[in-house]
Amino acid sequence: MTLSAGDSANPIEQLRKEWGQLACDRGSAHEQLLPFVENAFKHGIGLVESPLIQIEALVSEKEILMVTVKNKYNRLIQEEEKKPPGIGLVNLKKRLDLIYPGNHQLEIMRNYLSDDTTTESWFTISLNISLQ
Repeated sequence: MTLSAGDSANPIEQLRKEWGQLACDRGSAHEQLLPFVENAFKHGIGLVESPLIQIEALVSEKEILMVTVKNKYNRLIQEEEKKPPGIGLVNLKKRLDLIYPGNHQLEIMRNYLSDDTTTESWFTISLNISLQ
């Protein structure tokens, strides 16, 4: 699923419905995913040129939930504010450790891409959770 600032439907509600079905089928892992999406909207829309949010989620044959949430962000604004990382991701990491001890993998990446005509900053969160 790829979302842009002009999408008319409420994508958070759409994801709640889709991931709610996942919860019925696979367990409550979806509850840990929504903060990633909410953060993507919080930081990926607004002072970002051509906002874009990409969300991918699937369950592998080995019963591993694989989720990637990727959004553009304005690196210059964040550098100017010089804020420390928010407590939200710290709390989410702790929650994942409590609920899925040894059964999950979380990667957080910031990428800065630049060429002659374009400069983009991307924030990517990838989460794998074993559902067995």
